[in-house]
Amino acid sequence: MGKPCPAVPVDLFGMEQQTPRANSKHEAAALREVLMALKAHPAVPWFERMNSGAARIGGRFIRFGWPGCSDLRDVVAALGPL
Repeated sequence: MGKPCPAVPVDLFGMEQQTPRANSKHEAAALREVLMALKAHPAVPWFERMNSGAARIGGRFIRFGWPGCSDLRDVVAALGPL
């Protein structure tokens, strides 16, 4: 009877292998992981992606959000007295 297949892939030397990212943009990949964690966390009943920043479109400068606004807005449920 052989050993069970490990949950994390390892190479011939027993070193843990990194799975390649599906998204080559590191910030976008990190944001996707944060969104998945927020969706799964029981203390976060609501969150929204805001896409804050600024852009020049044609001759106009357009700001999305406000200065200092984060890309994610959320509501954390009270877990009891603080």
